[in-house]
Amino acid sequence: MPTMKSQPIKLAIIVALLIVFVAALVGGFGKAKDAAAVRAAREREWLRGEGAFFVRKDCISCHSISAFGIKAANIGPDLSEAAVDTQRRFGKSLEEFLHNPSGTMSIVLSSRIPLTDAEKQEAIRLLKIAYQRKIEQSQLGK
Repeated sequence: MPTMKSQPIKLAIIVALLIVFVAALVGGFGKAKDAAAVRAAREREWLRGEGAFFVRKDCISCHSISAFGIKAANIGPDLSEAAVDTQRRFGKSLEEFLHNPSGTMSIVLSSRIPLTDAEKQEAIRLLKIAYQRKIEQSQLGK
C-alpha cells in the first residue's frame, strides 16, 4: 500500500513524463511544419522550371522528374524515363499509354488527375524532353 510520502513522488514523475511527452509532441509538429515549409519552397521553385506542368497536376505526389531537377516522391517511377519506360513496362508507347493507361495509372488518370487531350499532348511533349535531358545528363556524368 502506497504511503502518503510516495504519492507526491508519483505525481511528480507523472507530471515530468507528461512535460517530456508534450515537448516531444510539439517538437515533432515543429519539424513537420518545417518539412512542409521546405517542400512548399521547393514546389514554388519547381513551378518556375520546365517541370511546372507536373507540379501543377500534382504528379510529384508520387513521381520525381529528375531531369527537370524535381526530386519529390519515389512511390512511382521517375517520369524522366517515361518515354521509354511505358514501352518496357506496359508494351505501349507513351502516347498509347496516356490515352489508354493501365495499372495504377488507369485509376489515377481517370479520377485523381484527369487530363484533357491538350494536357496529354503537353505531358507527352515534356516527357520526351525530360528523357532527352536525362540522356544528356548521363552522358555528362551528372
